[in-house]
Amino acid sequence: MAEWRAVNEPARGNFNAQKQECIRGHEFTEDNTYISKEGVRSCRECNRIRAYRTRLNSYGIDQDIFDQMLAEQGSACAICRKSFEGESKGIHIDHDHVTGQVRALLCTTCNTGLGAFMDNPDLLQAAIDYLALHRPQEPVVN
Repeated sequence: MAEWRAVNEPARGNFNAQKQECIRGHEFTEDNTYISKEGVRSCRECNRIRAYRTRLNSYGIDQDIFDQMLAEQGSACAICRKSFEGESKGIHIDHDHVTGQVRALLCTTCNTGLGAFMDNPDLLQAAIDYLALHRPQEPVVN
């Protein structure tokens, strides 16, 4: 095997180094090219697509289900209703950490908030009660 590599890999490496685009047609530019520790070049856009599909699959959904959820929510966070328009990384797939059941799509802030309260409704209610107790009073006008 080592003998085969010594003979063939330099040739293969030279061939790939001459390619101007990846196998899916994305151009190899400085911004779109990743080079691993081993010196293997790959397309960042293809890596992003692969990671995105892997993330969807890890929740047991596909692109069609994700798109349906997004449409049903009006392209907005299920909690605060902030629009997802123009968001590329800010859409989180919320799920029950015990059952794995997907619940809805959330913005970063709402997803982080639920996580901070460990998805515990009692803790969230205690926070609501706390905020209500310490709500600023209307200023007194003289």
